[in-house]
Order: sequence, then C-alpha cells, then structure tokens
Amino acid sequence: MMLLHTCDRCTQEADHHIEKADKTVLHLCWDCYNAYLCERMGLDVAKYAHPKTIAVEGQRFKVKAEVYHDGVIYYAYKGRQDALQTISFNAPFELDAKLAMEELKQRIAKLLIPPTMLEDDFLSPKGVIGVEYDEDTYDDMAFIIDGKRYDSEEFLDFLENYRGSNLLYIAEPRLPSLEAQWFGKEEHLIPNIDDENNK
Repeated sequence: MMLLHTCDRCTQEADHHIEKADKTVLHLCWDCYNAYLCERMGLDVAKYAHPKTIAVEGQRFKVKAEVYHDGVIYYAYKGRQDALQTISFNAPFELDAKLAMEELKQRIAKLLIPPTMLEDDFLSPKGVIGVEYDEDTYDDMAFIIDGKRYDSEEFLDFLENYRGSNLLYIAEPRLPSLEAQWFGKEEHLIPNIDDENNK
C-alpha cells in the first residue's frame, strides 16, 4: 500500500519521510528533500540545479539528482518503468550541475547508447547491465540490458559464452524506483553533524 502525503514544503506528493529527534515526521518530495539536505549542510541547492532532460546523440534522457552527505548523485534514464536504462555520476559538492551534466553525457555516449547485447547473445566489451530486485518475487534478481528485462536464468545463459574469461565491472548507484517511498531518521542523513545543527 502506497502512503500518500503532501510535501510539507510544496504541493507535490512526498516520497521522503524523515523522523526528527522529537519523533515528528517531515514529509518531503524529491526536490524539497535535496533542498532540505543542502540547507542542513550550509550548501546552496541552486548550484546543483539541473535540466529535467538532456539529449545525447539524438536520444533524450530524463535527469534526476539526489543529495547525500558526501556529494550529489546525478541519474540519467530512459525507457519503460520496469526496464529503465540508467547511468549515474557521483559528483563531489565542489562540482556544479553544469559540469556534472557534461560528465553524465560522456558516460551516456560511451556506455549507455552503444548496445550492450550484441548478436548471438554476446555482450559488448563495454556496456551497462542494471541489477534490480525482481518485481514479482523480491527474492530474485532481474537484469536490465538495453532496456530489456532478463531473469537470473536468462542472464546466466548469456554468461555461458564467457566461460574461461574474466568480467571486469564497476558498481555504481542505479536510479531508485520512481515510485519508492524513503524512510529514515534525521540523525542518519548527515553523519557527524553536531547536535546544535539538528535542532
């Protein structure tokens, strides 16, 4: 069952729910959550404002960003909700959104636009494979390749072509479900913030 709360700062639906020290809950939408964290850390959220979409090689990707205690993760994504093609860039706070978008565009051009799956079920030397919970069971994984969803057995069948090989990989954050509800305690969001700032 999805909880429906209006953001405490705007009229959007809240998807981040923060329990404060006094046990009250702050309900925020994605953008207001980012602004809240920036305020708590003394940062200007405008520095991390990004376009809603970017175009790379004639393809349009939606963009989202999420502020964390140690930087901003920018996500680019496109496709069906159950098989999103996504890529991310974890930027330090010193990097503004304009420069982060350039890095994100380079990652899209190098890794997301060229097909990961080649003919005859071979993988490209470079590509992106998304790993998700299987929406039906949540006990198994699903793999997203070129906007198509594969179950564990199908993915293991692809790997048979690589017996005797090493597969090198880089793990990076994947865009969370756009329908997800986030719950957390305020003191866990920004580690090492002194108690005076938490009031």
